[in-house]
Amino acid sequence: MIAEPSPAQSLGVVPSIQPQPEAPASAPNPTNDTLALIHLKLRQWSETKTGDKETQARLMNELQAMLTDENAAEIMQSLSTEEMDSPLGISALFHWMNVDPLTAANWMAARPDATEDQAWVVAHNLLTDSTNLHSYCDQLPDTGWKQNFLADAGFGVLSKNPVEAINLAQRMDPGSAQTNLLQTVAYDWISRDPNPALDWIMGVNDPSLQERLIAAGAKAVAMTDPSLAAGWLVSGVQSEGLLNDTVPNIVEIWAGKDPSEAANWVAQFPDGVSREAAVNIVSSHWLQSDSGAATAWILTLPERDKILTKLISDQAEPAADSR
Repeated sequence: MIAEPSPAQSLGVVPSIQPQPEAPASAPNPTNDTLALIHLKLRQWSETKTGDKETQARLMNELQAMLTDENAAEIMQSLSTEEMDSPLGISALFHWMNVDPLTAANWMAARPDATEDQAWVVAHNLLTDSTNLHSYCDQLPDTGWKQNFLADAGFGVLSKNPVEAINLAQRMDPGSAQTNLLQTVAYDWISRDPNPALDWIMGVNDPSLQERLIAAGAKAVAMTDPSLAAGWLVSGVQSEGLLNDTVPNIVEIWAGKDPSEAANWVAQFPDGVSREAAVNIVSSHWLQSDSGAATAWILTLPERDKILTKLISDQAEPAADSR
């Protein structure tokens, strides 16, 4: 890690040219004046965050107007940790990335106080140049910044290039962040181009990860074909916990489209958390659209007494609240 440079170190101030005898002493450095004004306005902006939104907006607009591609690097390197995380700091990083992306990205990555928002700015810029993106990834040390950057880059590219998003995810450390990115790729890719997405999922060697990707894909399929999604889910996912998480989502969509078909599927469930949640979802949707058919279905279920008691209780609560 490198220590945060002081404003003077960051600017690399050059000694002023010796004045001619008839001239007054050297004039103040206008860059230093600009930085001093910026820090003054930032302090004022910070003080108004407690409630003076009008003044706060005015100050930030004035600060943004002072920012250019040419001075962004100097300004960014002069900011404190808190100031870098302000709207001005984020804008300064955007400007710096426009001018010298790898220098800005490397400087940001070396800071122990770098945030996920800053990682997103860097990833957003480097995604426009595949060569810079991969060069940057190759030389990154294994830090929290690297994980945030890879995740943000993966999310940024997945809708246009899911294969690239998968490659970026595979560079990440195993864990929830990596799994979340891969599940999002599965959901998005299947909703747009199911065949190659399914080929990828079926080729995943980790059985646990594959089940999670199938579950994510089933949620996407359910938006257009809940019956297909349901069949795919129960044939590809064995984990009870994952089924309990995914089934309600599919049933919610299906019951809104065709409660009768959803009811037929749910009635086949074995006892457990998934069945209880699914029956309650179907009952709620169906009773609103066709109470007679819904009631007739409920009466065929072995847990009908429990469901009817809950429905009576749910109907009684609003009446009691209105008194």
